[in-house]
Amino acid sequence: AHTTQLVRMLQEGGIELAFCVRNPVIDDDRSLEFEALYTERYSIMARVGHPLFRRRRITDRDVAGHSWVVHDSQATATYLGRHFERLGIDPPQWSITSLSLPLMVALLIKSDLLALLPEDFVRPEVAASRLRRVTGHGIRVDGAAGILTRRDAVLGPAAKELVSNLRSACAEARRDLARVHPPVRGSGEGLPESSLT
Repeated sequence: AHTTQLVRMLQEGGIELAFCVRNPVIDDDRSLEFEALYTERYSIMARVGHPLFRRRRITDRDVAGHSWVVHDSQATATYLGRHFERLGIDPPQWSITSLSLPLMVALLIKSDLLALLPEDFVRPEVAASRLRRVTGHGIRVDGAAGILTRRDAVLGPAAKELVSNLRSACAEARRDLARVHPPVRGSGEGLPESSLT
């Protein structure tokens, strides 16, 4: 489910925990507790043959001049729109919205759309030379992924085991990421709204 849906399900007691990317709706609710386990790096992606890659240098104005597929038409598009507006650039057309990351990837491969996607998710497509990271612009997004629970919750045995497994998997992923991408100074902006599940 989407992060906002997961938050609502937690608030209503429909689920014990969620694994998601932190966003303001979590911070606004004091009854929720978020344990950050992993930082997901997001980048603008496009198909390898995208017209942008014919340019010697790609700027924010260039990426704003193309149509996009976004994960969330409100939060993600608003965040990106603010970025371009701060630069005095008209925001892009958010042509398609989809909560399905596989669908977003498929659309990118077959069109000239752009999308902001988790680098880990698209690594196989990049390795297969189907997608390529767009660089040169000023957009850098990191999303804190982790476990979300109700602050007063007492987790059952299955949920406790899942939490333990998630912590281990994220620790391993952090080690793998450190080998691929050594740490850089400074941090990117937080992703306002997304979900890894």
